[in-house]
Amino acid sequence: MTTRLHTYIKNAGLYFASSLFVSLVGLLLNPIMAMNLSPEDYAVLGYYSSFNLLLVPLLHFCTLTYYARQYYFEPEDRRDTLGDTVLLSMNVIGLLSFIFFSLIFYLFHRASNNSFPFFPYAVLTFLQLYLSNNVSFYLTKLRVTRQAKSYAGFSIVQCLITNALILLLVVYYKEGASGKLYAAAVGTLFFSIYSFSKSIVRFKIDKAILRNALKFGAPLTLSALFWYCLTGVDRLMLERLGQTAELGIYNVGFTIAGYMQIFYTTLSNTFEPDIYQTIAQNNRRKLVAIIGSIIGIVTVVNVLFIAVAPYVIDILTAGRYVESAPYAKIFALHNITMACYYMVVRLLVGYGYVKGELVVRIVGSVLSVLCFYLLIKHCGFYGAAWGQVLSFALLSVIGLLYFTIKRR
Repeated sequence: MTTRLHTYIKNAGLYFASSLFVSLVGLLLNPIMAMNLSPEDYAVLGYYSSFNLLLVPLLHFCTLTYYARQYYFEPEDRRDTLGDTVLLSMNVIGLLSFIFFSLIFYLFHRASNNSFPFFPYAVLTFLQLYLSNNVSFYLTKLRVTRQAKSYAGFSIVQCLITNALILLLVVYYKEGASGKLYAAAVGTLFFSIYSFSKSIVRFKIDKAILRNALKFGAPLTLSALFWYCLTGVDRLMLERLGQTAELGIYNVGFTIAGYMQIFYTTLSNTFEPDIYQTIAQNNRRKLVAIIGSIIGIVTVVNVLFIAVAPYVIDILTAGRYVESAPYAKIFALHNITMACYYMVVRLLVGYGYVKGELVVRIVGSVLSVLCFYLLIKHCGFYGAAWGQVLSFALLSVIGLLYFTIKRR
């Protein structure tokens, strides 16, 4: 028992240290970025990144979630086959999805007379996501196999090299938003190749595993597409208002509040395998303890951030974007409600209620879009920020009700 506890603490420390390092680098570079990126740069970066929510699930069809869950249900001699099948499938599905999505988005972009250029911003944003497929798989594999030291080392090296490229193009060459995107794409390409070479064992796809993975991932993928309605559609609606500078400030507040998500990300990376394992062992007491601890820590951290947000943002943006503090405070509350919903999703997926999770997401998404529309219409940018908070609170309640009914 003592040995297992020591392992948990050691792994949690490594996950936290690497995640904290990555976030601290981002925080330290934020003032430099703020001095070299205009509100228009932040606006275009935030606008195109909001569509990531639509593309990401299509790139891997949620087979990565299947891998993380199925790993503990699969015999040891079948785990490499499981990993190879998912990794190779992700690459094929991802390439087709990247091409198809880019084409459809281009047609939509032209038809809507968008104020932001399509090239290179959209292409680079979507390309980097496709390249990160292999990186995501490698990190997931390191987590489920409890290789916390390798996970931490990889995360830190990737952070340093990618940010060095960003500094080169944004600060030295003054390339603005396009420089940031080019640097991210080049850095991700390098680590994608490395991740694939470290992850693959055999170039073989098991048809039975693939069939089960796609069957498992289909409702989750459809559900994930509705995620855009929760925390991406606001940027689409706000762009139509024609206030580019304010959209940039809105995105700065969203980005800085997003640094507080390090605590959820770290805890999730550490304990997500344990959540699924605990569900498989039917250990309800431990399950409640893990979920309660994650939500509790996330809440405390974000409440503390709200108290000091203006001072923190003044430092992190070199005094240029202090007006984003009110948005950041609201987005800190969004971090809390989003963590609650993430935990509800872990429950539904862990117990195998993937179709139910889809139903919950569809119902919640329809209500959320209506909520965003009314709030933006009457309250503008602040209405959009509060819409993010309320969307996830609403989804959490609906999801818990569904879970309670199913378990009874």
